Amino acid sequence: MKKLLNKSKWIYYSLGIVSGLIVVAALFFMNQYRYVRINYNINVDKDVVTGEETTSITYDKNATLNSTDQQYLFSFINNLATEQYSDPSIVIYSEGDTKIADAENPDDRVPHLAKDFIEQNETLKLILTKEDGQYKYIEETGSGYNKSYGFKYEVFDNLRKFRNSLDSYNNLILAYGIVSLLCFAALIVLSNHNRKIYYKSNLIGGVILPAVNIVFSVILIISAFSLMSTLNNSETVAIYNVISTLNNPKVAAANVRVTNTDAANLQYLKNIVNHFSINSATLIGYVVFFALTAAYNVFLIVFAFLKYKDTEKERNETLEKARLAGEKA
Repeated sequence: MKKLLNKSKWIYYSLGIVSGLIVVAALFFMNQYRYVRINYNINVDKDVVTGEETTSITYDKNATLNSTDQQYLFSFINNLATEQYSDPSIVIYSEGDTKIADAENPDDRVPHLAKDFIEQNETLKLILTKEDGQYKYIEETGSGYNKSYGFKYEVFDNLRKFRNSLDSYNNLILAYGIVSLLCFAALIVLSNHNRKIYYKSNLIGGVILPAVNIVFSVILIISAFSLMSTLNNSETVAIYNVISTLNNPKVAAANVRVTNTDAANLQYLKNIVNHFSINSATLIGYVVFFALTAAYNVFLIVFAFLKYKDTEKERNETLEKARLAGEKA
């Protein structure tokens, strides 16, 4: 125990390292979920009679409030809804003759690789879910040649709210990192890292400052569970994976297309699905990380108590000498 109490320097310097890791964690979190977003326009309408203002939000692929390019997302949903990835009319070539396959004739049926993949993939199948003959998550806009399909407003609105929660969480991580660095600096100013004898200032600082970090850790852990409750919904996480993947230009630009080759369409669909990365795993990792930072700060509080108690004799002697010196003066 005595050896541990004499290692104050590295014990408190470690807090500085942990604080730096928290700041890095904020940057990583921002990158992990950066494509879980949708561009939107905020519209403010003013009533000419009452003068009251009403605010509404509209979503479209040309909106520019955020920097994410979402044209690929809208194109993919439209192609999915209109079954562009598998042409229902299959041309069969036989001895130089061309004919249109008869859907009722088993001999004329050929594999619909892309279509079968869509029907068997849980995420893509979910997006195309219908209730009372209508798509649950997709809506039709325009008419004639301008007719197109995209996610319903409710889907984007829920995503917007979730995105705001993710941004708030990321900001809280960054705030925690900065506060933790300030607490580390304050402990260094109090000389908790190199003072052989702990006084009340060292004890108070050694308890309150780590306690601040513990409060932040607990808030972040609770907030992470709240975010996880959203991602634990299979429907939500499926749609958010599609949105995140297709907002990533490196993935979407090369794969959101329709060809006349069924095998190529299948490969494009597989490439998109294989890049799904939105789940609770990252948040679970953050819960563990913040639990460890909380545990370390608890250790610092215990350390301050033990150090204060262990140096009680030396402290009393020093204070007594100071008292006597004061009386002589």
